Amino acid sequence: MLNRHDVPFSRVSIEVTSEPPVRSGVMDEWSGVEAIAAAVGAATGIGGLVVASVANRRTKQANKFAKAANDLAAEALGKAREANDIAEHANKLSEEANSIAVHEAAKQRDPSHVEWRAKWDQETSIVTVTNHGRDVAVNTTVLVKRDEVEEVVTPNGRIARLESFVIVFPELPQQRQDHALIEDLAIRQARADRMFRPPTQFGISVAFDIRWFSEIGNPRQQTLKIFIS
Repeated sequence: MLNRHDVPFSRVSIEVTSEPPVRSGVMDEWSGVEAIAAAVGAATGIGGLVVASVANRRTKQANKFAKAANDLAAEALGKAREANDIAEHANKLSEEANSIAVHEAAKQRDPSHVEWRAKWDQETSIVTVTNHGRDVAVNTTVLVKRDEVEEVVTPNGRIARLESFVIVFPELPQQRQDHALIEDLAIRQARADRMFRPPTQFGISVAFDIRWFSEIGNPRQQTLKIFIS
């Protein structure tokens, strides 16, 4: 029987080699996680770009719809203003029509009374025309007609009861003298010829075409005829 001390010692040699280390399972798992994380990050970036693109497109659509809505609102406001203007114009025309109707009705019932009378003054060669009516004559004009001569005379704007205007004939004194001389020569010549010639009277027939308006706007007219000498 051998004792442990009887076993001969042998030399044990240990060789160290430089073979590459073998990765453990934990390291492999971490590498996979990194790859997944990188992929997820890339996917997240792409997804963000897609989301941003969609958001921009929707924002543009929303802005487009908002602009269209604003345009429609502006058009509706313009139509409303145009309708208001038309309504105001129609109301104004209606008021004017009512005013004209009332005015015309008043004209039909116009009780105004103006009566003109003319008086000739030979010494001054003036015709005085007086309103003997009870009402006022407005914007009076007179067309004076004598022989073939016509003249327009415009008195004061308003002529009340018993107020007058005058028309002067400054040429009449000279015409009267000329007529007297011609008449005297004609009579002398008739006597020399032993003929009878009756005297003729000097004078002119004058017509006054007077036109005016009543206080409510009705036109009026009156014609006076007088003989001035």
